[in-house]
Amino acid sequence: MKFFACSDIHSGYTPWINALNAAGFDIDNPDHMIVLCGDLFDRMSETVAVYEFAKHLIDRNKLIYIKGNHESLLFDCYESIKRGKIPGFHHFHNGTVKTICQLCGQNEWIIYDPEWYPKILNKLEEVLQFISKNTVNYFETANYVFVHACLPRSDKEIPWRNASDDAWGRAMWGNPFLDYLSDPLEDKTVVFGHWHCSFGWAYAEHRSEFGQDAKFDTFFGDGYIGLDGCVVHSGQCNVHVIEDNLLEEIKGG
Repeated sequence: MKFFACSDIHSGYTPWINALNAAGFDIDNPDHMIVLCGDLFDRMSETVAVYEFAKHLIDRNKLIYIKGNHESLLFDCYESIKRGKIPGFHHFHNGTVKTICQLCGQNEWIIYDPEWYPKILNKLEEVLQFISKNTVNYFETANYVFVHACLPRSDKEIPWRNASDDAWGRAMWGNPFLDYLSDPLEDKTVVFGHWHCSFGWAYAEHRSEFGQDAKFDTFFGDGYIGLDGCVVHSGQCNVHVIEDNLLEEIKGG
């Protein structure tokens, strides 16, 4: 089976669909599946198109959707608005407010108008229900583990596969390049997003992270693969095609 691994779409429908097309993704091919390593929304301007496409992929059983930190930010922002509070600065900085306003078809001024809050909450409840119903903490195939960022391995007594949602929520904020460089998995290659690939290339090839010589292509390390092309800065969405077997196929012989 071919898994089209991507991450950190950040409301950039055009770079996402272009990258999928360039990688050869065919929604009608039964052996093609997209694995999204989190961060579907925030920062860019095509939130509605991204949301509609993700729903279409789910309806066609073509998307494995891993929860990222920006999905968590959307839940947090919802709770602030539900309490009648203007969201904190980090929700503006990270683009969460921008996402909400795009979903409502309005400019960002509505976030300051309590009269809009019932409509905002109604739309957010729809989107958050979609996220809750369709996201997972990780996805595993015969030879790969797909996550948003780090694995929750701080508690050595609890295997990461059995970690709580809270533990996964904390792990999704770390720098996965540093995590897997110092503590790789022994039996699987980890595929992740969250942290810009230019960080890995800067370390490996003595480049800058965001200068003219920065490199945002998919990063291949020893036992790990980084996907985040930092689309907001580079305009680049990485899609890496992985051919592997489902665990069920392995168990089935």
